[in-house]
Amino acid sequence: MTKEINENGVYLFTLYDDIIIPTELADVHYKQVITKRNRWIISQSDVVIIYTVRNYGGAYSAFNYAKKLKREIVKIQA
Repeated sequence: MTKEINENGVYLFTLYDDIIIPTELADVHYKQVITKRNRWIISQSDVVIIYTVRNYGGAYSAFNYAKKLKREIVKIQA
């Protein structure tokens, strides 16, 4: 992603106010990066908005992690 930002940074900053690339995730294996990224985002947040349809999987794990960190949770219902 850093290469893409370096090459297309002017354009990307017309789409987004800010782009954050956590250095903690730079060396994470690609099969773990989504879970680690979700945990990083939750740890940086005060409020988490979540939508889950099952009691398992990545979104549900993120939901449980937010509860563990005692974040305010807004759960969207289908």
